[in-house]
Amino acid sequence: MAENIIHTLIVNTDYYNEVTLDCGIEAIIDLDVEISWQTLIEEVLDENIASFDNNDLMDYFRIERSQLNDEIDSATFQKYQDRIYYWVDNYVGGNARAFDLIASLSSFSTDEMGNGSMHGVSTSQSTSNGPKKSVCIDNEAAAKWLKQAFANEGIAIEIEFT
Repeated sequence: MAENIIHTLIVNTDYYNEVTLDCGIEAIIDLDVEISWQTLIEEVLDENIASFDNNDLMDYFRIERSQLNDEIDSATFQKYQDRIYYWVDNYVGGNARAFDLIASLSSFSTDEMGNGSMHGVSTSQSTSNGPKKSVCIDNEAAAKWLKQAFANEGIAIEIEFT
């Protein structure tokens, strides 16, 4: 029985072999993520929407409750840009998702921050130039080892070098 591929790790060779999960690195550079008001408030700003009444939403964000699913405007994006990029780099971007997936492998040794390096695969959570999670795969041999490590845990992945 063939395994179902559930994820594709993309090794972005033009970007020092930085790895992204299920998307190319351009999606991160271009910030190809839709951010609704609800996402901004709950996930980016880490606020509980239930604690805001209609007046609070209007006072703090100039929106009504019915607008929570609307995409934020460019002025709001600019205002919260640093926090949005932090959220993408550490939680929802393809680089962060690749980091979390690989660091979760029981056969991949990491420190308490998730930093590790084995057989040409490395995970790092950097704080230089702002916090960011990243993964690098050195070459095809490292990719083969990683694919086997996932297979040993019953996870089918594909690895592409682009």
